[in-house]
Amino acid sequence: MAKEKILILDSTLRDGEQAPGASMTPAQKVKIGCALADLGVDVLEAGFAASSSTDAQVIYRLSQLLPQKGVIVETLARCCPSDVQIAAQALGPAIHQNAAQIRTFISTSDMHIKYKMQTTREEILKMIDASIRYAKTFTPNVGWAGEDSSRADVNFFVQCVKTALAAGAKTIALCDTVGVLVDTQMQELMTQVRSMVNAPNDIIFSVHCHNDKGLATSNSLFGLKGGARQVECCINGLGERAGNAALEEIVMAIQSSPERYPFTTNIKTDKLQSISRMVAKFSGIPVCPNKAVVGSLAFSHASGIHQDGLIKSWKMNLEGMYDAINAADVGTVDKIIIARCSGVNGVSYVLQQQGFKPTEEEAREVLRRVKNHRSGTKIFEPEKVAEMYRDVQTEFSQK
Repeated sequence: MAKEKILILDSTLRDGEQAPGASMTPAQKVKIGCALADLGVDVLEAGFAASSSTDAQVIYRLSQLLPQKGVIVETLARCCPSDVQIAAQALGPAIHQNAAQIRTFISTSDMHIKYKMQTTREEILKMIDASIRYAKTFTPNVGWAGEDSSRADVNFFVQCVKTALAAGAKTIALCDTVGVLVDTQMQELMTQVRSMVNAPNDIIFSVHCHNDKGLATSNSLFGLKGGARQVECCINGLGERAGNAALEEIVMAIQSSPERYPFTTNIKTDKLQSISRMVAKFSGIPVCPNKAVVGSLAFSHASGIHQDGLIKSWKMNLEGMYDAINAADVGTVDKIIIARCSGVNGVSYVLQQQGFKPTEEEAREVLRRVKNHRSGTKIFEPEKVAEMYRDVQTEFSQK
């Protein structure tokens, strides 16, 4: 059975950059945008045009560069005419190539409507309708997102969705703006909304999750199980507060669990490590070393028990002994790391990789010195292991 295609909307340049301290230069944002296109994202949220002239300029430049790569360039617009007009100007080159999307958004929870927007539900519906109809005068590709929709009254949210669809929206985003949902809650909500709306088959429902409880990836996947066919995410899980759903985690969960997620994406996973490093460098937000998929230690093995099993599996060309994901699939390799919890086979392997042929007795003595080392060193680089080995060789030869 053919797998169903899932669209990947990347928001690294918009929601990702909203992480405190993550501001990037225009040149860096253009470079990341082009790299994301090469990665295979379907929709690039290139910024928030109305937020600054700099954002608008970056969006305009990416609108010139990305349509030929098959990417839809998108920018957000609040449900007001000025935002929509600025968005249309910034997306101009992509609009001319039918490769642009203006996406309007507005608060949908009563808390936001009453205290932030200081308006009424009736006015919200009018603003949704007017902004989408105005956006449609610039491009047929218009989407709508309900901010804080996970905390909205579901009946009112459905009203919002129906209003957006009647005005001409083609994509609808359900947003867990502050990360309140827990896995099956997202599936149930997405299923309920889709059932109540009963939209035409060509309407795409999108899921947008934040990571305040550490569940953005899980909630995004449950959103897909509830019928969403577009997922919104950022490289490295970058974003406000605890961040957004991580693109790399979602894509690899889909790829490595086909029986559970019978979907496919256009993402070239072997580029994930390189673009992760680029985003970390340009944003100034480092990746946690043990971050799933792209962390520097994500495919590193320090435990002696793990090292022994892994090395044995390599000799037999077996995969998956201590990996849920093939390292090569994401553009990296498994690494044997020597630390105090390592074993003899790990030490021997690291030495062999450097051209040495240690005996078991020599490897055991090197490991003993690693375990008894008092310098505070936590990871012993291959060069340090080799230095220890040469000392052992010298001492053994003098006995």
